[in-house]
Amino acid sequence: MQTEPDKQTRQGNLDPPRRRASLWRDAWRRLRRNRMALAGLAIFAVLGSACVLGPWLSPYSYSGTDLGYGAQAPSARHWFGTDTLAGMC
Repeated sequence: MQTEPDKQTRQGNLDPPRRRASLWRDAWRRLRRNRMALAGLAIFAVLGSACVLGPWLSPYSYSGTDLGYGAQAPSARHWFGTDTLAGMC
């Protein structure tokens, strides 16, 4: 039984085959086509950068408490008041 030559040989096109894309390049190409995935990536990047940059941008210390506040009613400084552990709600 004789096998049939492939299309490239039959048509006379003997160009070298194209290089295959790497898995990372293929994944990035597929990600760029999916708009919802890009929106999720953007939200993730914003939240991640806020987590990293937050301590330097915030004027308050995460560990600072003032026990003198106690349980106070809402005011201009603390809109929701304070709790009994001197935390700001």
